[in-house]
Amino acid sequence: NNNEVKFWLVGSSIVKDMNAKKIFRYQSAKITTLRDKTITGAIEFLETGKLKADNIAYQVGSNDLDEKSSEEVVNDMKKLVLATQRLVPGSNIVINELLPRYYKNYKHTEDYEVKRLDCNALLEKLCSEFNLKFVHHRNLTQINFSDGIHLDVYAGIGIYVRNLKSIVSPLLGVVNPQYTESRQSNWRNQQHERHYTFNRNPWDNHHDHSSQWQDKFTNNNFNDYQQTSRRNSDMNLKLLRLALEGLHY
Repeated sequence: NNNEVKFWLVGSSIVKDMNAKKIFRYQSAKITTLRDKTITGAIEFLETGKLKADNIAYQVGSNDLDEKSSEEVVNDMKKLVLATQRLVPGSNIVINELLPRYYKNYKHTEDYEVKRLDCNALLEKLCSEFNLKFVHHRNLTQINFSDGIHLDVYAGIGIYVRNLKSIVSPLLGVVNPQYTESRQSNWRNQQHERHYTFNRNPWDNHHDHSSQWQDKFTNNNFNDYQQTSRRNSDMNLKLLRLALEGLHY
């Protein structure tokens, strides 16, 4: 594809405070906040013919999930994907996972979270089936939201954008040295901390089964560290004895 717009983010009110020019400064990008902030609204906007871009990202489905089952939401998303492939052939389609919501009613929050996790798993499977890109936002927690639903301008949007760019930048051929360096630095820090700390993220279900292995890994490394220290100390004592003996000659 060679559309004038290289990246277009379409979504509900979650994207209303985002600035396309700040996300990709040297690429033509647009962001559209839908009037009908549902998957149906996204399909209707797509059918106007205005949405033409090499890379199209969607952030929709959360409002639908409040009223529908996870299976129904995924079926609606499939319709959106098929419509995009038909009306904007050759474009790369990016699906953002549904973000968490924190209602005043704890039961409502809990019920939504169960549905959300199930829906995201199905969406990721859908992306794999249709060869789409899927963006995880697992590092967004309650403190990143201004009202429990919308991202905080200062504490949330930046994290969301970094997650999005990690998937979209390679599609645009954009290399961000600062981002790459930051990722490498974080990786080195994590590798260092793994030797001495047991770190578990309660929001990442993929890490739950590895807690015992991580604990064993940490203990083994600590034991290795102690044994190495003892060997070094013994060697230093031997060298010291040899040096003292040499003074007598």
